[in-house]
Amino acid sequence: MIDFYLKLQEKLFSAEAKAKYIDCNVLPPKFIDFYKQQYLSQEGFEVMVMPSVLMEYDIVYNNLEKEPGTINLTFHLCYENARATGSLNKAVQAKSLAFLKFINVTYELLKDLESETVGKLKITSENQNKTDSIIYVHLLTFEGSFTGRNISDKDKYDYTEDDGDLESTSGLVKHYDFGD
Repeated sequence: MIDFYLKLQEKLFSAEAKAKYIDCNVLPPKFIDFYKQQYLSQEGFEVMVMPSVLMEYDIVYNNLEKEPGTINLTFHLCYENARATGSLNKAVQAKSLAFLKFINVTYELLKDLESETVGKLKITSENQNKTDSIIYVHLLTFEGSFTGRNISDKDKYDYTEDDGDLESTSGLVKHYDFGD
């Protein structure tokens, strides 16, 4: 997970990324962190610098870790509060809707992000955060494979206990009885 988090920072803070944001007349992210409910209770955290990208993840292992896990990554895209998004004042509305451009550029940068432990990402959902916060938050959720946990060779094989028959197709041993 460390490798992916560092790649995320490298990608979003790169000169190429900054140029993409600036081309769309929006600020690039100034702060990246793991999600810790920063925007819900800012008293307990340092003041967030906007725009920000916060990362939250869940990893699910199936089949007793015999195959890679699945990681679900939710990126909280935080932007200054866009108060005047209504249609009454077109000049103010255009500036207030800049967060939509921020979302689009960030999505384009995230969709191809992968690391040694996190495979290619596929977007699974996106929505507007509905919790009461003083900033605008948009959620992008991706899914990918996760190979960050070591799997021992002995865990890759099924085994059985009790009496059984062993058969071979090589012709050397036709039948072996495990009985007493």
